[in-house]
Amino acid sequence: MIKAIVFDLDGVLIDSEPLWEQSTWEYLKKKCGPDAHKKFNEKELDREVRGRTQIFISRYLKKHLVIPDPLTTIINDRLKILLVLFNKHLKLAPGAISLLKHLQQQGYPMLIATSGPRKVVNYVVRRFHLKKYFQAVISGDEMKYSKPHPWVYKRAARILHIKSNEMLVIEDSISGVLAGIRSGAKVIALKKPYTPTRYTRHAIKIVRGLSQITIKFIQSI
Repeated sequence: MIKAIVFDLDGVLIDSEPLWEQSTWEYLKKKCGPDAHKKFNEKELDREVRGRTQIFISRYLKKHLVIPDPLTTIINDRLKILLVLFNKHLKLAPGAISLLKHLQQQGYPMLIATSGPRKVVNYVVRRFHLKKYFQAVISGDEMKYSKPHPWVYKRAARILHIKSNEMLVIEDSISGVLAGIRSGAKVIALKKPYTPTRYTRHAIKIVRGLSQITIKFIQSI
């Protein structure tokens, strides 16, 4: 029986993954010039960094590009680019508010568990008035270990005072889906071009959008 729902943020509640990707490439162009794309295989870069914390991504970029800047500078420079893009283009994922309202009406406690930094999470929560739906938020700044390590979802279960297998996780990235499954939670995988089926085979359901998640299905788990 599902007693609480935990949402990832980027790519699940907000349509932000293309903007994160764009911000990364804009940052790389500033650091490496117009041929930045030649330094990385795009699919490899995506597989290595999507769904990870900013400290993990910055270490990865620093190592592969031999960037002399401190990690905090790399993080802040990328976030400046990202927030400009967010101001212009960010939208909620279709069906997000409807699903949150229905879950709240049914009395499900909800929590956000995202690898995104607290600064970005706070921006999104304020902009789209999401605070009223969630009991708590775990951001990447608080994570002891980055996804796909299950730490964040085990932490979420403790905050919600439930067992991991009583929790439903909604994720989109490879690292996020694996983190949810490894924690012992039930996972709904939101299928995107960057979530290969081989990583979602242990999810209880694969959906193309939030509107495909129903209260009736959740109650049947």
